[in-house]
Amino acid sequence: MTEAQLIAFIAKLDTAIENILLTGQSYEIGTGSSKRVFTAASLNDLQALRDKKQMQLDNLQTGASVVGF
Repeated sequence: MTEAQLIAFIAKLDTAIENILLTGQSYEIGTGSSKRVFTAASLNDLQALRDKKQMQLDNLQTGASVVGF
């Protein structure tokens, strides 16, 4: 990914994380047989992916390379 792509992707991850923090990871609508459950992405998974992409961006911006990523 380019630097611009990483920055844009990290911004999307930040938005997703903020939305989950505001609304929760899951919610229910209705009752009984008409009950619907919505489950968002895992907050832990999103935060881990954000950390990974931030590390890639940091390495790209400093010119460092990390083996295994």
